[in-house]
Amino acid sequence: MMKKREYILWVVSFYVLTLALLLMGTFYDLQIDKAIYNPENAFALFLQKYGEVPRFALWGPAAAVLYASREWECKKTLQALLFLRRKTNKTKPEFSEKVQTGLLEVANIGYGVGFLVLGYFGWQKLIKNVVKQWLSDEAKETVLYQILLVTVILVVDVLAAWAVKRRVRPQTLERLKPLAYGGIVYGILYRVSIDPIKNAVERTRFYEMADPAIYNDQSFSMFTPWYSHGFGGSSFPSGHTASGAATFLSLLLCDTLDRFKNRERLFFALSWIFTWLLGFSRMIMGRHFLSDIAVGAMLGFTFALLARELFVRRFWKKVK
Repeated sequence: MMKKREYILWVVSFYVLTLALLLMGTFYDLQIDKAIYNPENAFALFLQKYGEVPRFALWGPAAAVLYASREWECKKTLQALLFLRRKTNKTKPEFSEKVQTGLLEVANIGYGVGFLVLGYFGWQKLIKNVVKQWLSDEAKETVLYQILLVTVILVVDVLAAWAVKRRVRPQTLERLKPLAYGGIVYGILYRVSIDPIKNAVERTRFYEMADPAIYNDQSFSMFTPWYSHGFGGSSFPSGHTASGAATFLSLLLCDTLDRFKNRERLFFALSWIFTWLLGFSRMIMGRHFLSDIAVGAMLGFTFALLARELFVRRFWKKVK
């Protein structure tokens, strides 16, 4: 495992570099995009299609792990109910053994259904965003497509939950549980922050200003810096880059699984490289400016750090 001082150095270095890029973008956003804009670039097109997969792939597997290991939630729920019973009913402070068994069964069913529903929406996000790259818009509008899509998602959801339950050892499930919760929290933090910021700033994307069919404004008069309100759009911050930063959740594996204990530097470096490659590709496509990807990377990285601290280090101690 990386020593605390070295870990802090990695974290601080990421933030320092990100802030430096944000400062550079503050002064040169428009010039940089003009210089590298190439919407036909194959590398950038590929990452535009599949670069958000790290975030899309979080909730489905996480829900499967939680479904397979829901016994912990059931026991905690029963403990909470017993505590409330003792507080509210002094004459009969305890449930009978039969009632406790029934409550556990109800909790087991409730959590099972809940995690399967969560898994459905998780797999839906992943499958829809991959399949949509293969089919035309006309095909995706058909009833047959909708039926097949729902069927495939349901099958994947149920099979994943069943496979994890059958194939993964209880000890491993116990270790993966904090990681699963961390992934879910990452997705929630992304949803409650990225879109609201986009809607508040409304920064116009570079490719929209560069396309005569959209604005016919080759003077780029609609360009605005990241810190001011725009003329309509969703350029700031970069959602793709924040999604790419979900790869930093791989650091959580170093906390939970012994086989990855000495891979922290490798995961940190690979996640760092992928996040910035994805951000750079968004600039090539004219979808974002340098300041957009800097803030997107900063937010995504922060989400991963919060997930690691709240749902691995502290949660894992409680589970142990």
